[in-house]
Amino acid sequence: MNVGSSLSAIDDDEDEEFFINDLVGRLPYGAEPVDPARLPTEPRARLDALLEAMQAADAKASLSVRHAKARWTIEKGIPLGILVDERAYEAAGYTALEPFADEVLHISRGHVYELVGDARRLVAVAPLSEISDKPLVPSQAKVLAPILELESGMEKARKTLLETQQAGKVTAATLKRTAVRLGYAAKLPGQASADDAPKVDPAELAAQVNRELHAAASAAERAVALLTSALASVDEGVAPADSKTASVDLSRLRTAAERIARRADRV
Repeated sequence: MNVGSSLSAIDDDEDEEFFINDLVGRLPYGAEPVDPARLPTEPRARLDALLEAMQAADAKASLSVRHAKARWTIEKGIPLGILVDERAYEAAGYTALEPFADEVLHISRGHVYELVGDARRLVAVAPLSEISDKPLVPSQAKVLAPILELESGMEKARKTLLETQQAGKVTAATLKRTAVRLGYAAKLPGQASADDAPKVDPAELAAQVNRELHAAASAAERAVALLTSALASVDEGVAPADSKTASVDLSRLRTAAERIARRADRV
C-alpha cells in the first residue's frame, strides 16, 4: 500500500479525526495522553487540566515502579532461595555461597539472603493485595508476614492493613504501630529472638576460615615487605623524618608480630 495515497485519501474532517484517534489509540506502552480537543478552552482551566494530567501520570508511574520492583524481587529472590537451599553453586565448583555470590552474582552474601527473604514474604502476603490500594513493598511485607504466622493470621494481617489504610498513609512504620496496638506484634522486625537468626552453613564457615587466614597471611607478607624496604633505607643512612612517630610504629609492629605468633600457635 502506498502511504502517500492513503494519506491523500483522507479528504474530510470526520475521516481525519478518525485517523488521528486511531493513531493515538495505538501509542506504545498503552499510553493514554490527554486529547487537546477535550481540554477546556479557558486558559486557566486548561492549565489546571494539563497539570492534573501530569500529576496523574506521576501517580501511575509510581504505581508501575512498585509493581515492577515487587515482580523483580519475587522473580529474582525465589530462584535464589532454591539455589541456596539446594547448594546449587557447588555445580560450578564453589564450596560456599559467599564467593559464588561475589564472583558470579556480583552481590554480597547478605544481599542474597535479603532478596530471598523479601521474595518469600511478598509471596506470603500476596493475598492481601486485594485490599491494598498500592502494591505491598518488602518493608511492609516484613511487618505483615510474621502476623500471618499467628493463629487466624490472615484475618489479623487484613485487619492490620485495613486499619492502617483507614488511618492514613501505609508504611512499614504505620503498619507496625497498628500491629502493636492490636496486640499482633510478638514477632515483628526488631523483636526477633536469637533463635530467629539465619542459620549459618558449617561448610561455609569453614571456607570462610580459610579465606580469612589467606587474607591475613597476605597482609602480613605485605607488612614485612614494607618494613624491609623502610629498614633498607635506614641502613643506607636515611633517618626517619619524624623519629618519635617511627619509634611508635616500630613498637606497634613488634606487638602485632607477637600477637600474630601467639594466635597462629593456637590453630
